[in-house]
Amino acid sequence: MTIIPPEETAVFAPSSEQLERERELKRFNRLYIYLPVGIVVAMVIGLLVLMLIGIFAPGLVGAEVFLSGLADTIMVLWMIPMSVLCAFGPIAYIAYVINRRQRRAELPPDSPLLEHSRAQMAMWQAQDISKRIDEKTETISDRVASPFYSLSGFVAYVEAWLIILSRPFRRDNNNEPYGDSNRDGVD
Repeated sequence: MTIIPPEETAVFAPSSEQLERERELKRFNRLYIYLPVGIVVAMVIGLLVLMLIGIFAPGLVGAEVFLSGLADTIMVLWMIPMSVLCAFGPIAYIAYVINRRQRRAELPPDSPLLEHSRAQMAMWQAQDISKRIDEKTETISDRVASPFYSLSGFVAYVEAWLIILSRPFRRDNNNEPYGDSNRDGVD
């Protein structure tokens, strides 16, 4: 038995607007993404090739000076983005503080957020939940453990009762419930 796939009668055909948007997207990607990335990669590869030539061809005149200058250039070019990244943290913190002050100015006068931060209130809520869980655990653990305590007490009672009842019928040390008449160890 052979299965014949049904013939596709309706094939999706994109509209001219969709095709135009696709062409524009491809053009944008080539111009603003692939080209700059390609230029940077070519520069990095070129610098690495020049550095390797300076390292492995020490007989060239001025190779050491060139290599030193190239290393300095690479360090400077590496430090520029790192400086921007290091400056981002304090700038973001200042923006956060300003935003928090503006939001507090918009709050109603009886809001608890004027005196306490959201983080503080969240910590208080977490502490309250933890306290309720602790209390519930103690209550439930007492209810769960009480039958075992009762059973253990009953078994100890029966064991002591049997020892007391069997005391007159034992040969060894009839006076002590556990057979230890000489507790201090002196004969």
